[in-house]
Amino acid sequence: MSLPQEILLCALGPSAPGGSGGIFLHDLQTGTQLASFKQTAASQHCTGVVPSSEGQGGVLLAAQPDKALCNVYSFQKDQVQQRIALPEKLSCLAIDPQARFCAGGTSQGRLYFWEVASGILFASFEAHYRAVTCCKFSDDGKALATASEDSGISVWLVSSLLDEENQQSLPAAWWMPTDHTLAVTDLKFGMGAFPACRLFSVSLDMTCKVWDLTTKTLITTFIFPAPLSLLALERTERTLFAASAEGEIFQMNLFRQKPGARAGTLQAIGGGGGGEAVRLAEDGEEKRRIKVDQPLRSLAISLTSALLLAGTSTGTINIYDLSSHQLLRAINTHRGYSINTLLTMLRPADLVGHAQAGFGSREEGVPGRTVAAFQRVRDGRARERHEVPMMLLALDDVGPEPPLPSITEQALQYHPSFLSTLPALASGDPTSLPSLQTRVSDLEAELSRLRSQLGRAKGVNDAMWETVVKTVLTGEGGKVNGDGAVNGEEEGGRRKRQRTVAA
Repeated sequence: MSLPQEILLCALGPSAPGGSGGIFLHDLQTGTQLASFKQTAASQHCTGVVPSSEGQGGVLLAAQPDKALCNVYSFQKDQVQQRIALPEKLSCLAIDPQARFCAGGTSQGRLYFWEVASGILFASFEAHYRAVTCCKFSDDGKALATASEDSGISVWLVSSLLDEENQQSLPAAWWMPTDHTLAVTDLKFGMGAFPACRLFSVSLDMTCKVWDLTTKTLITTFIFPAPLSLLALERTERTLFAASAEGEIFQMNLFRQKPGARAGTLQAIGGGGGGEAVRLAEDGEEKRRIKVDQPLRSLAISLTSALLLAGTSTGTINIYDLSSHQLLRAINTHRGYSINTLLTMLRPADLVGHAQAGFGSREEGVPGRTVAAFQRVRDGRARERHEVPMMLLALDDVGPEPPLPSITEQALQYHPSFLSTLPALASGDPTSLPSLQTRVSDLEAELSRLRSQLGRAKGVNDAMWETVVKTVLTGEGGKVNGDGAVNGEEEGGRRKRQRTVAA
């Protein structure tokens, strides 16, 4: 079995409006072009990709900027497989990791939500006041996050968008964080099953914010020296890269060496909760900055977390070493175009012109995924029928080589057990971090007060005891000597009188 090959997918747009573009696949190590898909010119955040896996071919969706069209491609053909008419032009597009649902946002703030296999339009509503800039699905496909020029972020449950009861009313967002002050330009879900994961966002207000979805709170705000338009997150969430449109890339490490601790002991940067703000350190700013000197349009990190890729508006793809920031090489075969999308993936086994020998025993090759024409308006009858074509795979369709492992729901469920989860940060939660800190302070103050009262009470008790002892003994005619004892002769006489009276 041959080792999997990591490839680079780049979606090109025209440098001037009205031009053409394309989608190209390159060998990440050599830069060699492996395949191309023409007749498309998708803008930023308008390309959705699901790789081939588990015996099924992959799919590429590309929303066109100048028309209400979505081009559909498969890795087995270099031509447009299908053109889908949309209700209106989309400003962003996303497809979930299992290719079950597709979401699209518009420049008027509207959100569309389709089922890919049936084409049914499950939801269509005004999600934001201004243009939707970006939409992303979580790793398990259970949540959808949208960002807008109105500085808002909305997190939607896929189940609520599919709910029959919401067909006659507007779906309610699961959460709407509002801490950004300017347009939100990019979003990334952290690894893990929703909601046991984090959400990262960048904005023109020069901040990158980290949100904890379990508690629906802001964990940390990273402040940068320039407005941000792009975000790349290392897969294990050890570091992130934020870039400005003018051509600067900033690195922010999410962990650091714990002061005073032994080597290898790390602590999270800004993970104390309460929206702690962390600025890019001025003393190390140059070490954490990459100057591209060209307007940036896309940013990505390789699957091995060894390379950083930056696409420019002039058609250059720069490949940097992630740790040293050294420019290793540049791909200059797309001069005159804008690199609007960059992502890395394993080479599909059914890639046109590069299909692996023996993959699939049938002449027609790997069966592709079903993509139906998307509805332009909601159709209640089609929803009631809900006819979904499915491809049932025979055993020989998988081929002699086992499919590459994918991130399954079961694996995502185990992911939180490897992480140290912060307590709830919501101020109204009695178990939240601020509430617990306040409770500890109150208990410490109460303990100090009780100790003081106990000391005073003990002093009063000792004084009262001495007074009582002296009063009682002196009242019975006894005399207390210097040691506090009654005179022995007087005590003996008193006992004799008591015996006489008793007789």
